[in-house]
Amino acid sequence: MQTPSPLPSAWPAAGLSDLPPELMADIHTRLSFLDRLAFAAVSSAPSRSAFKPEPPWLVLPGNTPETSTIFSLADRRAATARASEPTMRDHVIIGSSQGWLVTADDRGTMRVVNPVTGDQGELPAITTIPFIRDIGGYFSILLKPFVDIRYGGVDDLASLSPPPYFRQCGTYTSSDHNMRRYFYRKVILSASPSRRAGGGGEGYAAMLLLQNPFGTPAFATAEDRRWRIAPSRDGVHRPIHHKGKFFSVTYTGIVEEWERGEGGEFRSKVVTTMMADDDDGQWQCCSKYIAAAPDGRLMIVIKKAKDVKYYYAWNQWSCSFKVFDEMTQRWEVAKDIGDLALLVGINSSMCVSTTKHPELKAGCVYYTDDEMGKASLRKGAGAARRISDHHDDDRRRNVGVYRLKDGAVGNMAGLGQHKSWPPPAWRRGRDPPQGEVLLSVTWPRAYSISLVEGMRLSFVGNIRPIKI
Repeated sequence: MQTPSPLPSAWPAAGLSDLPPELMADIHTRLSFLDRLAFAAVSSAPSRSAFKPEPPWLVLPGNTPETSTIFSLADRRAATARASEPTMRDHVIIGSSQGWLVTADDRGTMRVVNPVTGDQGELPAITTIPFIRDIGGYFSILLKPFVDIRYGGVDDLASLSPPPYFRQCGTYTSSDHNMRRYFYRKVILSASPSRRAGGGGEGYAAMLLLQNPFGTPAFATAEDRRWRIAPSRDGVHRPIHHKGKFFSVTYTGIVEEWERGEGGEFRSKVVTTMMADDDDGQWQCCSKYIAAAPDGRLMIVIKKAKDVKYYYAWNQWSCSFKVFDEMTQRWEVAKDIGDLALLVGINSSMCVSTTKHPELKAGCVYYTDDEMGKASLRKGAGAARRISDHHDDDRRRNVGVYRLKDGAVGNMAGLGQHKSWPPPAWRRGRDPPQGEVLLSVTWPRAYSISLVEGMRLSFVGNIRPIKI
């Protein structure tokens, strides 16, 4: 093998740590999407602060169980990444927080994985809830203690009652592979799970939202590794973590803030008034997403299905958008949200500025399929196994863009053929903590970049493929 000739003395070699942040930012802009993520992971914090922020990206099922598809909204292109074992292979994403993904497997186990660092771990077993038992391939849920906690732990629930069969039946039984379809809905984290291990903080709390008709949250912490069911006024829709606290919106449109008490239990308090019923009493069946604007305002996206024909058919639907006015203490309908765009889905909801992320369209809602059970039924019926440009109805059910101004629904530009199960999930990157061990699969790559005449930067970096 021919030995490369040494660099001329006029062209000194430099390492990443020797380069000014503005030069690192210039290099960063020249890379492909996955390389940008990996490059940021091996860069210093001052350098990363100079990088152009990466807009949220989609994680979709790959062509094989060993791969995932990553779609960049910035590049409008998809790339293939190897799926981490065991947290992503044949797993369903049920949460995305602090740069981490939360997944559930076909045995009811929930795990966390950081796709940039490769770190992963298990969340507490669902059987840490005292009235849920593993009976070998199935989970048995004792309904009486569940009803006592959810409906008996809040003082003003005289007008609310559980479904009749919750009183009539002693247990609810689910197969282990159906837990992620019909029992788990979403998990969010308060902080990075690696924070406690690194000694850099107080650890993290996790909020698990259960599917309707259970519809209540459970909480676990790094210090107390067990799930605790919390009382809920009328069921909880998709929560967020904002300003150091958990927030959620109820089925009737009340925003609640959750706080941990001295005994470790989480309790809620109302922080907004109830939204007006604009749908003749049917709006409790709508999907509601809570998000926080960059200025801290709380916002609600309401997605309403209509003209449903079959359980696996494409549902025509509409969106409305409401902002809470702290002065009037009322929810106001808004069709013009300025330069903001919203991203909602089964795992997370977020609000981003299109000024900072011009790749996104202002005044639009980017959505993904958010009905895990129905998505699995479509898969089982053989429908929408693979979504393509030739099946617009299937594409728009799975992912799409809704324009608030006129209600137009369109496809996501650049996203071509892809599988629809498991449902896609949003991920928004976070800077890795300083000193954290990064990435676990080596991908040596040599870069030689001409900077100015008579000078060249050369380095060999362990820039590695992202593990999902």
